[in-house]
Amino acid sequence: MTKLELKQALETILFVATHPLSPKQLTELIGDCETKEIRELVAELNLSYKKTNRIFRIDSVADGLQMHTLPEYKKWAQSLETVKVIKLSPAVMETLAIIAYKQPLTRAGIEFIRGVDSSHTIRRLMQQKLVRIVGREMLPGRPGLYGTTKGIPLIRQHVVGSGFAIGIKIKDEDGKSPFIIKGFQLGFTKILLKKLCWDLLVY
Repeated sequence: MTKLELKQALETILFVATHPLSPKQLTELIGDCETKEIRELVAELNLSYKKTNRIFRIDSVADGLQMHTLPEYKKWAQSLETVKVIKLSPAVMETLAIIAYKQPLTRAGIEFIRGVDSSHTIRRLMQQKLVRIVGREMLPGRPGLYGTTKGIPLIRQHVVGSGFAIGIKIKDEDGKSPFIIKGFQLGFTKILLKKLCWDLLVY
């Protein structure tokens, strides 16, 4: 490979990488250069970026190399809406699925379906602003009724043989960045949910 081709390969890899890559990793990915040469190419690229007033640089981050925009352009980079994925445990996802499908319902109703204490999973969902108290049951103690937050449009679609597939798209209430939860599928009897399982359905 020519030096120009090596630079192009290096730029391409660092542009699409989501985390810092070490010179050794870059050498293995490019396949036709030495580790020492990687650092020389980075220095030449950064010099070129500076001379041509580019708004990005390649810097050392956590023993690796990563491409990033200059700090003075941060506000424009942040103005672009990005997608983030919330990672929830199977127990929390199960609780969210039950609330999304059966809402509004009390904690006792959730625990009756799940068969286990659900106070921790409900608290986790409320911390993530996925679930809120939407009212009070007219019972002794006035237990809270849980439902999904207003930012969660619920999509229910009939699936032959298994009931409904539920997809949820969520927008952060701060209005900064939307994020998605992968869909899940519910199998159920006439009254109670019989089982819950997750499909890789993205909305």
